[in-house]
Amino acid sequence: MTLVRTNQGVSWIKWLLFYVAARLFDALWRINAPKADIELFLTSAFKDIYQSQEASFVPLQETPSSFESLHWHTFGFETKEEYEFWCVRLCGIACLKIVLNYFQIDLGANIATITKWCRLHGGYDVIADRGWTHRSLTAYLGHKGLKVSLGRLILWSMIIHNFRQNNVLIVSIKEGKGVNPLIGDGHLIVLVGASEASGERWVHYLDPAKPEKPFMNQASSMTWSDFLRLYRLRFIKVSNNN
Repeated sequence: MTLVRTNQGVSWIKWLLFYVAARLFDALWRINAPKADIELFLTSAFKDIYQSQEASFVPLQETPSSFESLHWHTFGFETKEEYEFWCVRLCGIACLKIVLNYFQIDLGANIATITKWCRLHGGYDVIADRGWTHRSLTAYLGHKGLKVSLGRLILWSMIIHNFRQNNVLIVSIKEGKGVNPLIGDGHLIVLVGASEASGERWVHYLDPAKPEKPFMNQASSMTWSDFLRLYRLRFIKVSNNN
């Protein structure tokens, strides 16, 4: 399913250059960094906020059959048909909700309200049906008073630095089969942790397509190598101005 706008203007060569650069910088960082295990999580903030909410806080569903057992109206949509259209197209919106909850901003905002705002600001072309624009997502976060920036080159040292600063990273990754991460469907996730032990690096994330894992202590994980292979050269850094 197409969840975030694809960017085929970025060439395979550019992605390969990024991959090599990321590996080189990481190698240099390993040489200069302290020889110690790392475990950084934005754990407590996420966990405290989500424990008071329903487990299905993100309405991302794979099959129509799951609509029957879900209280679709709790997400703010006016009709069941409206919900059924958007529920498979909301990874970007769900990431916004996760970020708002993390920074404890507008906790009452529902998925439908965020969807409507982003659509009114050019966020989704329902005719082309190619996914959400990153510009609309960043505009919404800025509208809520958060400091936002877009980037392409992402390094292990950058992730560690941002988590130590309590910043959140929304990243675009490839979804589905194929070698080139820049061709095909994309997907947005929220990075919430990083760890390194015995020479192995892991990133931990909240995935809107896995609503059964809403709490930080149930975050999904992938190796750093897998992340670099899937990364689509686009991320959103979010920090609190306060």
